[in-house]
Amino acid sequence: MGFAKPLGRQNWVVALAALLSVSAYVITVGAFWPPALVLSVLAFMGFWRVDVTSPVMAKLGKTAFGIYLLHPFFMLVVYKFCGSGVNHWLAGFLCFLITWLSVPVLRQFRWGKALT
Repeated sequence: MGFAKPLGRQNWVVALAALLSVSAYVITVGAFWPPALVLSVLAFMGFWRVDVTSPVMAKLGKTAFGIYLLHPFFMLVVYKFCGSGVNHWLAGFLCFLITWLSVPVLRQFRWGKALT
């Protein structure tokens, strides 16, 4: 298992992402994706500084990869049942929750281990 090395101070990355996202938010007249981009960058920069030597992190990594693979399917499921007019934050939360809960269930099956 490899270990991540700290990036050092990368405040300019966060500032640039925030500036671009605010600009995109203004240009697109309140679209959903610019705030999501800012939150993603901030989460990445925050979690990058966390010590990853814990054995729990390997389990979280497996779950994260499963979520990455399965979330497009569950996005379709959420929008099918909730409709296209659903709040984007609620739809994102429901998609994450359903996907996160489904990964351990799918890993119980032989074919599910290959998927996740």
